[in-house]
Amino acid sequence: MVDIVKHVEESRARNSAKTEAPLTSRVKTSPAEPKDLRNLKADRGDQAVVVFPRDLRKKEKFLKHITGPLYFSPKCRKQVYRVYHHTRDCTIPAYFKRCARLLTRLAGSLQCTEG
Repeated sequence: MVDIVKHVEESRARNSAKTEAPLTSRVKTSPAEPKDLRNLKADRGDQAVVVFPRDLRKKEKFLKHITGPLYFSPKCRKQVYRVYHHTRDCTIPAYFKRCARLLTRLAGSLQCTEG
């Protein structure tokens, strides 16, 4: 884990050295010049996206703190699993409050309250 963090910090240092160059203004092309759209993606794709592992227990703790203990009947297990693991609201930490609202509404729905 420590090696990964060091590697990320080193790559950030290398990338920041590249990006410290002054920004150039966009050059407008005349309509007569054809645009090469095939190379457009390659030009933007040079930056690497760094993904940090998340502690899934933090998500669980945060949702329990906001919603309190929730009970879901076995009949709605599939819906709860889909919401909890596959919606944007429950996978991105910035949207965890929305996820809590979704789960509370699902716990109070007719399908989940039936025994």
